[in-house]
Amino acid sequence: MPVWCEGLVMRVRWLVVPLVGFVVGCGDGPTAAPVVSPPAPAKKAKAHTHAHADDGLDDAVLVDWGNDEYTLEVVIDPRTGEAFVYVLDGWATKVVAIPAKEITLSLDGPPPVVVSLTTKPQDGDPAGQSSRFVGTHPALAKEGKLTGSVSGQVKGKAYMGPFVTGPFGKK
Repeated sequence: MPVWCEGLVMRVRWLVVPLVGFVVGCGDGPTAAPVVSPPAPAKKAKAHTHAHADDGLDDAVLVDWGNDEYTLEVVIDPRTGEAFVYVLDGWATKVVAIPAKEITLSLDGPPPVVVSLTTKPQDGDPAGQSSRFVGTHPALAKEGKLTGSVSGQVKGKAYMGPFVTGPFGKK
């Protein structure tokens, strides 16, 4: 090897070794991103298998309570003027009983209508709690689009969620 090449090789070696160390780095290597799993289901939740009193009606409307703390399933029967509200977990997959004696379904007007929905516990609901609320009002006995909200309190915290239905009626 010519003498001028030996000097070049030595200089390149002194540049390459620190560069490789910089690129490869030190330490334990790359760290893995933390694994995030969905929250565990509530202890008092049970499978979403309740029987609906809405045979022959269009699908229910889902109402969010508390930024996915609870999901309400609203079913209105225009044949009887009854409203059924089922309380579900935030994922709308499991029935959840809540310690409330009543909740309120409000319909936008004209005229505005307020319907008090009282507890009608389902099999398996703990004593003093209910996962189903029922109420009747003549304004619910009309087919067509309804807008309003469902409100109530659970353990001292107020909840309210708006809804807009499709045209309810027989399938």
